Amino acid sequence: MSFAYEITSEVGDPLVLRSRVDARGQDLPGPSRSVDDILSALSRKAIFLSASENIARQDERDNIAKDIVDRHTRRMGGAPWLDRYLHYIQHEDHRYPRRVLRAVSWLSTFALENDYTLIFGGHPAISPMVLEVARRFATNHDEVRVVIFQSELYANIIPIAAKDISRWPNGCMLTTRAVGHDKNESLTLMRRHMLSAPGLHAGVYIGGMGGILEESYRFEELQRGKPRYAIGSTGGASEYLLDAMGDEHCGRMPTRELRDALADDEAYAAVIDQIFDDLEAAP
Repeated sequence: MSFAYEITSEVGDPLVLRSRVDARGQDLPGPSRSVDDILSALSRKAIFLSASENIARQDERDNIAKDIVDRHTRRMGGAPWLDRYLHYIQHEDHRYPRRVLRAVSWLSTFALENDYTLIFGGHPAISPMVLEVARRFATNHDEVRVVIFQSELYANIIPIAAKDISRWPNGCMLTTRAVGHDKNESLTLMRRHMLSAPGLHAGVYIGGMGGILEESYRFEELQRGKPRYAIGSTGGASEYLLDAMGDEHCGRMPTRELRDALADDEAYAAVIDQIFDDLEAAP
């Protein structure tokens, strides 16, 4: 029985999977999934969660993919932006870890209550919160409701909560190959696979560091025209996205009310409720 599958196909090609095995060549324990199960999970209506706590890290400038730096520089009309962005993701004035966890909890709750699949990249602080919520929504059948992505570059340090999600009857882990030892290239490959899921309806951005800027651009590229929501009150990269790119991260039908809620409201049940009202409104 296998709890995780490795994606062996290229981005944009039909999905090809193989079971991940441990160092002894044995399948790892957990619920067995067929390719059809996983294709169904990726094709049904889904929310992409992009979230992490933002911490002061000296190498963060190097953790932003070069093509994203170039694209965002053009988006900003050539104006300097990197130092401002780094301030948002590194300075304690924009760091709100408790808000991040509360927002993740409410988003996970609303997504699963409203019959969305939740898709996200594994993170040591975020995966346990998603797991805590997901366990309250266990069903009597094996329909996949939470899909977590990991890069094989981090195969030796996959968080316990990520493995627990994949062992949960309604969870699944998909891994993507490492690109040599290159962290940025490996994570970009994972993000492109993750954001190619055909069922994605929206991306929601909470807190975050350099990777969230990339995940916003990759979502725009691979899910063109679908709404993005940056919950700026959670600080970090999400606060930057809302401040710097405005209506692009205010959903399907940006309004002053929704933007104010995303920017300032810490009552995250109400904020997420507004996001879903906007998402499910007729275009």
